[in-house]
Amino acid sequence: MIYTTKYHSPIGTITLLAKEKKLIGLYFENQKYSFKTQEQTKENSHLEVFKKTKDWLERYFNGLQPAIEELEIQIEGSEFRKQIWKLLCKIPYGEVTTYKKIAEQIAKEKGLKKMSAQAVGNAISHNPISILIPCHRVIGSNGQLTGYAGGIEKKKYLLELERNEKTDLLTIPYVGTKTKEDLQKIGITYVEDLKGKNPEELFKKDCKRKKYQEDLCQLYVFRLCVYFAENKVREEEKLKWWYWKDK
Repeated sequence: MIYTTKYHSPIGTITLLAKEKKLIGLYFENQKYSFKTQEQTKENSHLEVFKKTKDWLERYFNGLQPAIEELEIQIEGSEFRKQIWKLLCKIPYGEVTTYKKIAEQIAKEKGLKKMSAQAVGNAISHNPISILIPCHRVIGSNGQLTGYAGGIEKKKYLLELERNEKTDLLTIPYVGTKTKEDLQKIGITYVEDLKGKNPEELFKKDCKRKKYQEDLCQLYVFRLCVYFAENKVREEEKLKWWYWKDK
């Protein structure tokens, strides 16, 4: 017998599934790879594992960092998928990794020269316990948010929730969508990601596909972005730095 219940989260209804007093599933509504079984299912919101999971989720969505070890879970799948899901649990709260890096780690553990990132992505997309097994912390090598079975908007929400101290690049005056996209292509998504970076090197990376002298203002933007990140400049103080605006 598999028991089910619902949890209403800030990003939609979540279905919880349990078997033999252990959590076996956590799925968003309309998730791409939903739970399928031939076993009988029954609604039962009074199970202890459900109460603990809902409490875990309440704390998580309120910005706390509950550990997966607090809950009894049982993951069902092939050995390959379970190996990947266990790696996901090692990604620290508020941080991300890439499909490529996980593929490299799996290849290393298996003694292989390489592992297909696509195969890894497929396994990650079939993660049966979303959020707790943090597949949302895996992004593309180019920094893009890709491949989340629950939906990209939910993935974005979860990452922003975990990185609530991070500031989106567009909050810096005169950093437009184009500049933000250029920075994302070289792995920079948040202002804080610029800490310790060399603005000239960032600019050179961005300009590999165009003439270096094409936009000196862009280099100035990069320099200021790094400065703001390093010095935590307040929003109201940032405008005075954009002196070329009126020239």
